[in-house]
Amino acid sequence: MKKPRRNRIDRLTTAWMVLAAVVALIAIIGRGVIPQAWWVSIHVITLGVLSNAILQWSWYFSRSLLRLPADDRHSGRDQLIRQLLFNGVLVLLVASMMTANLVGTLVGASGIGLILAWHGLALVIASRARLASRFAVVIRYYVAAAAFFVVGCIYAGLVATTMYSAAIPDWFVNARSALTLSHSLVNGLGWIGLSIAGTLVTLWPTVLHTRITPGAARQATTALPLLIVALLATVIAATFSLMTVAGISVGAFVVCLMWGIGIPLFHEVSTRRPHDYAGWAMIAGICWAFVGLAVLAVQLIASPDPDAFRLVASRIIAVIGVAGILQILVGALTYLMPVVIGGGPQAVRVGIAQLNKGSQFRLVIKNAALVFAAVSPIQPEIFWLIVLASNIADIIAFSVAGVFQARQKRAVQLSFPSTAGENA
Repeated sequence: MKKPRRNRIDRLTTAWMVLAAVVALIAIIGRGVIPQAWWVSIHVITLGVLSNAILQWSWYFSRSLLRLPADDRHSGRDQLIRQLLFNGVLVLLVASMMTANLVGTLVGASGIGLILAWHGLALVIASRARLASRFAVVIRYYVAAAAFFVVGCIYAGLVATTMYSAAIPDWFVNARSALTLSHSLVNGLGWIGLSIAGTLVTLWPTVLHTRITPGAARQATTALPLLIVALLATVIAATFSLMTVAGISVGAFVVCLMWGIGIPLFHEVSTRRPHDYAGWAMIAGICWAFVGLAVLAVQLIASPDPDAFRLVASRIIAVIGVAGILQILVGALTYLMPVVIGGGPQAVRVGIAQLNKGSQFRLVIKNAALVFAAVSPIQPEIFWLIVLASNIADIIAFSVAGVFQARQKRAVQLSFPSTAGENA
């Protein structure tokens, strides 16, 4: 019997990565060409690239941890529908923001919120129906992240209303900066931050080919409610422009994150150093993320109000997003994509070998440019162009590796047709 074709929805993430690179290039060298360029640049990465990756890989890991059957509806058909709907609504949202269409923006934000609510609810239902492993705490992180994203979508609708509606009171318009800050914090720390934190509990030791730190799952379990409380305090404080409280709350979030997730990760890297591009890119991203979050906490405390913070926020956001989160994603995809494409050990080795070609050069150039982009007082655009070029090189490496591995996979299947299904 012929094996059913696997839905390669990971290609959506790759497509958005290509689009993000194009948008970033235009935004850097052609200012004013793209309407709402800063918003589009951020959301093509956070929603297009990162959220697509989270939607896909959260179910990939949940399927394994919950031991879901191959025909499970929540992780199969429903997940495909959710991701296709998400991308359709995302296109509507981006187009509406670029054309200053309030109705389209509100429909887009509401639609994305509903899809993510469905995603979180499906995770809850799936986890209750199965006997989970001791690492099921990862799924709790995903559920909490989805809940925060729904809150973030509500804030997004409020921000859009302050931007495009003329029939609102002045106090609402004046709250725009505070609402924008709250939206950024709840989505950045809640949706993206918690999703990555939960994934790293099991993925990081797997990438290193080492054993997970004893007690890591228990530590992550204890840290989750503390992270939730710190994040709630952060968002509430930001909403009411209580900048010192918001900064202290972010600091508490970072401390809890370091204790619950970071310490076990660094213990694992002390027992076995990264040995390939996947590991080195991820550890670089993790370090950048912690540094960026610490700077974020300090800057929030130092800013008298959300408007003052907004003047210095762009570089902090870029460091956390591009240097931290995006590098973690690139490292994770470098490890995961050969496994997903499959084809047996020989084909996987071909894919990994292609991904690691020139990886040391890409890693050094990217992170050196990131340092200069983060601290340079003048013309940081030059260094951001270098960072962009290195990320484009990563995208090309993914594509080339996929082609080479697919060829090797087909060669194996033609040579051993009786085992093709096992190696797929």
